[in-house]
Amino acid sequence: MAAASIEIFAGLTSLSAVILVTWMVFWMKRIARSMRNELEAKVEKGNGSRILRDLKGTLLCKDEIEHGFLAKRESFYASGSPESTATYLKGKLHGVKQIFTEKGEPLATENWAEGHLHGIAVYYNNGRKEIEIPYILGKKHGLETHFLDDNT
Repeated sequence: MAAASIEIFAGLTSLSAVILVTWMVFWMKRIARSMRNELEAKVEKGNGSRILRDLKGTLLCKDEIEHGFLAKRESFYASGSPESTATYLKGKLHGVKQIFTEKGEPLATENWAEGHLHGIAVYYNNGRKEIEIPYILGKKHGLETHFLDDNT
């Protein structure tokens, strides 16, 4: 009977070890992800930069932080080409936001003021200007201008 008890004890100990090691692997993977993000964030006294990557290490975006707020963001396609650039004031869109296709052609150029579309927004199709829309504080204001293939 003592031999059977020893075998049960050995089996339970082995099972416990497998469970513990499996848990440790997942824990280490989770911690490594957060450590990588911490290593790519250099913000001191509210100023600096941070880089966000997916789990494979592909660059998703670069942020500039000023006075504790997001000041600029550049986002990227998986290929590494720019997807968009935008500037911010106290964390709200403010200034020019540009959006590109993966090949680098413009999709949109928008003007923002404190989180609202403000000014002329230009939208493109296949790299050609297709439409201009004027905005004042987030609301369309005035006439839209649509362009033909020859930009007239």
